Amino acid sequence: MSNSTTDAKSRLRQGTGPYRLPLGDASAPTIVAENFKQLLSTDTQGLKAAIDTDEFGTPSTTLHKVWSATAPNGTHVTPNCNDWTYGANGESGSWGNASATEGTWTNMATSVHCDSDNHLYCLEQ
Repeated sequence: MSNSTTDAKSRLRQGTGPYRLPLGDASAPTIVAENFKQLLSTDTQGLKAAIDTDEFGTPSTTLHKVWSATAPNGTHVTPNCNDWTYGANGESGSWGNASATEGTWTNMATSVHCDSDNHLYCLEQ
């Protein structure tokens, strides 16, 4: 998640190893991106797999909105629910599509009301 002063990419370790989905098959984990560069790729190839599982490794079967305020390159965009401090219906925040593998995984270029129940990404290398 980004806010008005901190880009999401600055919160991530910029390693060279792969980013994987949680749990799943430990002998053949699902790789989301081979490295940091691919994770933040702005080309049409994007991610190798959607980040569409929950913290228990259960796949999502529906579109899930994920709060992000983040462009595909990892920099911040607006709106962001007043830096994620405001949950009233009058404000809005930008979101990503957890089912996507191209740039919309972080930014659908639309916003939803801040009192919406949306998901968060948790990235681990």
